[in-house]
Amino acid sequence: MHNRSLEPALVAPGLSILLLGVAAQSRYALTGLLDTLAVNYLQAQIVQIVDAPGKAFPAELGEILQQAQPQFLVATPGAVSTKQRKASAGTNTSPAGSTPLSSTTRGTWQTIETAQAGTVEITSTPTNWNITST
Repeated sequence: MHNRSLEPALVAPGLSILLLGVAAQSRYALTGLLDTLAVNYLQAQIVQIVDAPGKAFPAELGEILQQAQPQFLVATPGAVSTKQRKASAGTNTSPAGSTPLSSTTRGTWQTIETAQAGTVEITSTPTNWNITST
């Protein structure tokens, strides 16, 4: 089975967002991006990923982030099965955010984990953009 997901990027005047989503967990998808896209296409001020409970990100995500050079990394929690939810019951770990962002996803960018931050709002004008979380 091949992962044929497209990696959409949102580009507005003065702002670009790379929406990796669950592809951030796929070595195959990330390698495909690294092998087929020009570095300038990957560059974005904001990169969005989905964090899967209990899974580490592949090393290729670190390479993508180095090429993207984002100012912000927005990590949204992945879906949690009933089994995972029951397994984490009684622990101090939230099942939705149980995988700490590893050194693969650490860098000069600011990381916003929506499981803790809540809503993330991005506003943009032709000359400026802003990201806030509530």
